[in-house]
Formats: sequence, structure tokens, C-alpha cells
Amino acid sequence: MSKVSICIPAYNQPRFIKRLLDSILTQTYNNYEIIITDDSNDNSVSEIVQSYKDIRIKYYKNMLPLGSPLNWNEAINKSDGDYIKIMHHDDWFKDEFSLENFVNSIEENNDCFVFSQSESFNYKGYISCNCPTNDSVNDIKTNPMQLFLSNDIGDPSTTIFKKSELKFDENLKWFVDVEFYARFIKLNSNIFYINKPLVCIGVHPDQVTHECMHDKKLIYKEFLYSFNKLYDQKITSKLNFYKVYYFFLIQNPVKSFRELKDYANSSLDYLQVLLFNINNLTKNIKRFSRQLTFVLFKSN
Repeated sequence: MSKVSICIPAYNQPRFIKRLLDSILTQTYNNYEIIITDDSNDNSVSEIVQSYKDIRIKYYKNMLPLGSPLNWNEAINKSDGDYIKIMHHDDWFKDEFSLENFVNSIEENNDCFVFSQSESFNYKGYISCNCPTNDSVNDIKTNPMQLFLSNDIGDPSTTIFKKSELKFDENLKWFVDVEFYARFIKLNSNIFYINKPLVCIGVHPDQVTHECMHDKKLIYKEFLYSFNKLYDQKITSKLNFYKVYYFFLIQNPVKSFRELKDYANSSLDYLQVLLFNINNLTKNIKRFSRQLTFVLFKSN
């Protein structure tokens, strides 16, 4: 059995798959299997995979497209390794020592949750480096909910973790990675940060993140859903949770009572969001009072 399962949820774009597979097959660490679960609407990915004659590559074409994150979980479900190394099909290892660094780090630090820095690239070239500070990593250890304000861990391709029963929440799209990180770290508080980039992140307009990043209704819905799911009754945890809640609402202010009605999932959410946004909502009291009347009349 392989030590590491490199899980690749694929969807079209065979040139990216080739780039990723080439970066994997040159790794100095080679006790791994490659699990590819393919959502593609054609055979382009299959044809690329078949050109490689490596028994460590295990390819599965999904009967029906699963989408994100179901396809992530499908790859994990088919894996046999002790450690899960997700690699999105448009990402790749920075150099031939990357996987060795990941494996050494997780084995030397008691099977904890490990993540590295990453560098982002688009079709023009280098964009930026995700390089969290030691202070921000300590903040994540203390309060993993902090990730909902700033995802300092980054893309799932930057992580490696011990295989467990935990899976990505299939009800989420925008917060699917940070909710998983927060849940994993909450249960297994030992995390380790590799202070150098081991992965390159491909950025292009077809990604799910571009679809979600301006959908404020989705962001509110998923934040409130995740908040209620992860909520802890301990008083110290309550303070950390509500601090995150407060700053999230400051970062994402609603601009009308109609928006407020759309974003809140329950009457309690509605009241909390209203209280945090009261100053913003009363800037134009005449317009908002008409909207409030409309909302109350519609709800009755």
C-alpha cells in the first residue's frame, strides 16, 4: 500500500493535467499513488492519462459529473494511502523535492495538518505568493474560525493531512476549504507550517472561485451555515466565534433591508446581522424604511 494518495479531481483542461502529472512523476519521494476522478464531458483527460505507463496512476471516469466538492471526496474515498495530498488539476509541484518536504514534515510532526506557502500564476506568469506570517499561523491554531476572515492556508493543494473519516462538506462551494480546515484543526489542533512555497497555483477565469467570489448571498449563507455547524458552547470559544462573526459582518456589510432578508437563514441570524449593520442601514432612512415596509409586508 502506498504511503501517500495524491488525489486529483479533474475536469477538462488536459494540458493542466499533463503539467501536474509531469511535476508528480519527477518527485524524489515516490511512495505514492495517483487517484484521478474525472468529471470531464469528453475523453481529453483520459487520453492524456493513457499516455503515461505508470501503474501508480489510477484513473476513474465519473458516470455523471459530481462537481466540486463531491469530486474531491470521490478521489479521497478511492484512496488507500495513509496521507491525503489533494492536487487540483490546474496546480503543480514547484520542484522535485516538494512531496518529500510535505511527507517529512507530516511524519516528523506527529501526523498533524501540514500546509506550505504557495505561488500563484496566470497565463501571463507569476502573480503573488501566499506567505502567512508566524503570527497568523498561531492565530489559526488558537482560533481556526479565523480562516473565514482570511484564508491564510490557501488552496487545498498546499496541504497534506492524515486520512480520516473527515470529508469536505458537500453543501459548500465558497467556504468548502476553510470549513474543512477549521473542522480538522478543531479536532486535531496540531498544525505545521512549511515556510517556503512547495506548490504552484494556477489561476484562470473558469475556476469555481471566480464564480462565487461576487455572490454575496452565497457567501452569507455559507458563513452562517458553517458558523452554526462549528459553534462551540465553551465560553472562551464563544468569544472567539463571535469575534470572527463580528469582523465578517464588518467586512461584508449589507446595504438594504431587502439584502438582509435574502442573506439571513433564520430570524436569529436576521436580528444579529441587523444589529451589526444598523449604522450602515440607517444612512438613508427614507429609502430603507420603504424597503423595510416592503419586506415586512411580503413576509406576512
